[in-house]
Amino acid sequence: MKQYEHKITRFIKSRPCTLLAAIAAIVAICVAQPYCEPLPTPYDTGLIAQAARWVLPSAATLGISLALMICAMTMLVVINRSFNLLRTTSLMFVGLYMVMQCATPAASVQILADTVINILILWTMLILYSAYQSPKLTRRLFLAFCILAAGGLWQYALAAYIPVMIIGCVQMRCLTPRTLLAALIGIITPAWIAWGLGLVSLSDFRLPSPPPLSQTLHNPAAFKVLCAAAFTIIAGTILTVTNLVKVYSYNAKARAVNGLFATVTIFTLIFCIADIANISAYISTLNCCIAVQAALFFRINAERRGYLPILLMTAAYIAFYTWNLWD
Repeated sequence: MKQYEHKITRFIKSRPCTLLAAIAAIVAICVAQPYCEPLPTPYDTGLIAQAARWVLPSAATLGISLALMICAMTMLVVINRSFNLLRTTSLMFVGLYMVMQCATPAASVQILADTVINILILWTMLILYSAYQSPKLTRRLFLAFCILAAGGLWQYALAAYIPVMIIGCVQMRCLTPRTLLAALIGIITPAWIAWGLGLVSLSDFRLPSPPPLSQTLHNPAAFKVLCAAAFTIIAGTILTVTNLVKVYSYNAKARAVNGLFATVTIFTLIFCIADIANISAYISTLNCCIAVQAALFFRINAERRGYLPILLMTAAYIAFYTWNLWD
């Protein structure tokens, strides 16, 4: 690479660049709030008929949403530092995550569910990482699956990650008959408690009912979210597959740690395509996963112009953000 390319690479992975990107994205989301068209009214997508819907003033929704994004960024940093996910101290994935969130301001300022789902999935992954080669930690695995099952009563997108995390237990080498039983009890417990306390009846439990695809396609704001997500899915698929080739050369623990994140990423991509009508529920998790994959690609290819995909993605997300403001 040329000298100026080395300077670009150093700047992208620096703390000032991350801080600048995160602050700029937060400001941009706040600026976009008055211009965002309303998204379709969310369907009751929980596994129980009485699943709660959050209806808050726009200012409160924006404030809580930004706080949840900061929480998600913090959890990403904790995972990376605690388990050496990316083998680097650079926090560029945090800035990139916020830039990606900024590309869909309608979802960022109107919906809280997607960021809550993202945080709960990161929390579950953090628990699984801490149980690496420790099948005796049945209480932790019980908690992990209890979190997903409880969230699934409210939004079925979380319940879809239950089999994904069982695969994750295999990758973390902590799946035994005993831990599998703990996971199954954790899955049953939230519904059992809700029924036992009389909060719901057996008739309230039902199969999920995703919104019709036509509602997403015919709503301008939802269509913009879908277009940004489609770009992220394409870019994410390329980055994840490319990274997996390199990850296989790591040692056993590094393969397991990166393998779990890659598994969650791949299934998130699948869920976004299979459940496209409910894609707003996955958008924050999708952005989180692909931001990490992009950062891993950048670290692996830092000396081979790895900065180019990062700049191209950033330019694309700025274009999506501008589209939301001016169209």
